[in-house]
Amino acid sequence: MSLGLIKDRNFARLFGTGTPRPVPYPSFVLFSIRDAMTIMFSFNVPSRISHLTPNVSPFMSSESLAQFVSPVSCQVLSTPLHLFGLDLYNRAKNVTWRERLQVIRSNYTQSTLARMCRIIPAFGFGGVTNTKVRRSLLERIEEGA
Repeated sequence: MSLGLIKDRNFARLFGTGTPRPVPYPSFVLFSIRDAMTIMFSFNVPSRISHLTPNVSPFMSSESLAQFVSPVSCQVLSTPLHLFGLDLYNRAKNVTWRERLQVIRSNYTQSTLARMCRIIPAFGFGGVTNTKVRRSLLERIEEGA
């Protein structure tokens, strides 16, 4: 997560408006909350909601479907935090809440869709693969014991 925050800082400076400057502390807090939410929705939530998801095909279990849906759906909640953190960096002073909300609202849909597409390989495919490999290794250990 620390490396992710360093990446976010560098991207904010690289792609932000104006001369690069230090990223404000509230932006780091928002980025940290966003990342913590993504981690929770990627590792903790799927096992808790898998019993609610249907078996959609013989190729994907309800557990795998939950592993795809959970981190992707988190982006609906975490993208506003991401956009707010970026707006605090780009427009640090003399901006009303209404102006900040307008920027978040105008960028929300495209940013959310982009973040959803970005999360699928890492936490969708990666999460399903990790779960299956981990389960297989644990079963081998238990058989040998």
